[in-house]
Amino acid sequence: MHERLIEFMVKYYLPDEPLARSTGVITEEDSLETYKFLFHLVLQQNLSLVALTEGPDGQKEIVGAQLYTVFSLDDPPLPEMPGKAIAKLLKFLYDIKTEEIVGGLNLYQHLQDWGLCVDPQYRGWGVGEEILRAGNDLGGHIGVRTIITVFTVINSQVMAHRLGYSVLNQFKYKEYKDDDGNLVFPGVEDTEFIKLMKLSF
Repeated sequence: MHERLIEFMVKYYLPDEPLARSTGVITEEDSLETYKFLFHLVLQQNLSLVALTEGPDGQKEIVGAQLYTVFSLDDPPLPEMPGKAIAKLLKFLYDIKTEEIVGGLNLYQHLQDWGLCVDPQYRGWGVGEEILRAGNDLGGHIGVRTIITVFTVINSQVMAHRLGYSVLNQFKYKEYKDDDGNLVFPGVEDTEFIKLMKLSF
């Protein structure tokens, strides 16, 4: 199932997710391979949520998925990894999810999301919201009662607000620039903000 999930995320998540799409992860070999490696590490924790349906041949097909890990305050920072797009994404993650923000929550551990994706043919059916809602059950089951994640699309942000998530930090797509003054995530027109959000339960 792990390999199938990686294939699913590469096929549907990376081309659609605004940060990955605008930095060209899918077209840059080093960054794409690094992303696959990260998915592999994430899946090793066996904390991801998967929605399945039965295909015409009786085989289980992936409808949607959300990849989670448990983040602890004493976890080491991610090492430098190959890929120009990956470097941009890692810098952004440290900019929006600062030590001050996370440390100020007085949490030793929280669930961290690494991507929520639904197969395009099943979008609009509420699958994503049900998967996101199931994160509460996952957290309660393992005793980690806070989820912190970055929402990059307006639809998922609205869904998160509806489920009780609050905003910890946010950047405007059209204002987040590199040291040379260039937009890091150009071409995103349908969503104004990237939001770091939290849910405790």
